[in-house]
Amino acid sequence: MSLVEITDLEKSYKVGEMDVPVLKGIDLDIDEGEFVALMGPSGCGKSTLMNILGCLDRPSKGRVLLNRQDLSLLSDHELARIRRDEIGFVFQTFNLIGRMSNLKNVELPMTLQETARDVRRDRAKELLESVGLGHRLDYSPSNLSGESDRGWRSLELSPTIHRSSSPMSPPETSIRRAQKRSSIS
Repeated sequence: MSLVEITDLEKSYKVGEMDVPVLKGIDLDIDEGEFVALMGPSGCGKSTLMNILGCLDRPSKGRVLLNRQDLSLLSDHELARIRRDEIGFVFQTFNLIGRMSNLKNVELPMTLQETARDVRRDRAKELLESVGLGHRLDYSPSNLSGESDRGWRSLELSPTIHRSSSPMSPPETSIRRAQKRSSIS
């Protein structure tokens, strides 16, 4: 069963009086647990497609289904819920809050989901311990190596999709496989 189904996707941007096509006739199915890499030269539409998959932008034409739900039929509020609950964003920059401990950084998205304090603390500890960072719970993010600090906020929520602008490091990959979700980078 496809987790993501894209059919005849098109996206154009208005530049002055002209429509500039960026995506034309994209068809793509992504199954649960599948790892997909979008590759191509600068300006070919990779980021545009990623933004549509991440519910940050809407297509000009075509259909995008996530778990059989047509994203084009959803309100901005419903798309925001999907971004919060089902899509984990991993950015090239780490976006961790330096004045918060590693544990608090991992807990942050669960706070936004209104997860009970003891549940989110236990889950955050479990995740950090599972990748060998249990001894650094109270450290600041600046005490982590570049391999260790990417994407923890995304991973702890167990989203349906991990959306990354670059390939994920090995600890993240092993967590992703264990969660049986899909990753797009």
